[in-house]
Amino acid sequence: MRWRGAECKNEPGFWMIDLHCHSTESDGAVTPAGLVDLAVDCGLSALALTDHDTVSGIDAFLAAGQGRPLRTVPGVEIACQGEGSNIMHVVGLWMDHRDPALLRLLETIREGRRRRNICMADRLRQLGCALDLKAVEALAGGAVVGRPHFAKALINGGFCRNHRDAFDRFLGRGKPGYVQREITPVEEVLTVLSSAGGVCIWAHPLMGNSVTGAYLRRVVERLRPLGLDGIEVYYADYGPTETRNAMVHTEALGLLQSGGTDFHGTNVPGIAIGVGRGKLNTPDALLPPLEQRAREKAARAGSGERPTACR
Repeated sequence: MRWRGAECKNEPGFWMIDLHCHSTESDGAVTPAGLVDLAVDCGLSALALTDHDTVSGIDAFLAAGQGRPLRTVPGVEIACQGEGSNIMHVVGLWMDHRDPALLRLLETIREGRRRRNICMADRLRQLGCALDLKAVEALAGGAVVGRPHFAKALINGGFCRNHRDAFDRFLGRGKPGYVQREITPVEEVLTVLSSAGGVCIWAHPLMGNSVTGAYLRRVVERLRPLGLDGIEVYYADYGPTETRNAMVHTEALGLLQSGGTDFHGTNVPGIAIGVGRGKLNTPDALLPPLEQRAREKAARAGSGERPTACR
């Protein structure tokens, strides 16, 4: 089975990985076990489950990978408050997904999401889109509710034609139905993830038009002491220029490289697992240094050593 007809296969001597994927436990359309099946069918050598603000799918994901020709990586993605009004997304990989401090942080973030969802439903009703919040939550099946679930509800209610229409008219950043949710400072996220043994990756940092090389260097120098380990060099919506620039930055700053599709299944159409929009190839060669950093951070976490703030 190929995801929506996408060609996803390895060339001889070249193995691909995908370290940024979402499941039905947050706002993806495929179950954690289903992601493993798709990745195996694609011939990927490693896959990370990085749901938004939850690790509830990790156990099922790891169990589905047992005995399969695939390395399954526990992960999570957290939106963070960066400098000024800038929002950063941090992907944590290989962290202890049962760490008490991490679980407390994620629960706090999800409670903020719940408050935001109430506000968003109210905003949409004021705009003439009478949505039942319980119906939106039902679409999430008990998992974390996100904007893709609101998009589905808008489509089901006849208010929007499709996912793109829902985001273009109501749910996209700056649109009339959008509500900014409470964002956790990036310093706190990096500290908690690192203390849980997680490798911390700045996800798709070059997607913003305002992200210059000088800004990226300044952020990295400030956050590296708190546990920032690398950036996504390979990403579904990067073009050749963004990928090349990301490589240059990682080499200049001594950062690790990571990459992934940000796969959500049909909830974000056009992105296939492993290959993104058809041309993404995140090489398996990135894994050894990432795994080595994971071992180092796990050892520090086990010894009680914590990252220190840059003074």
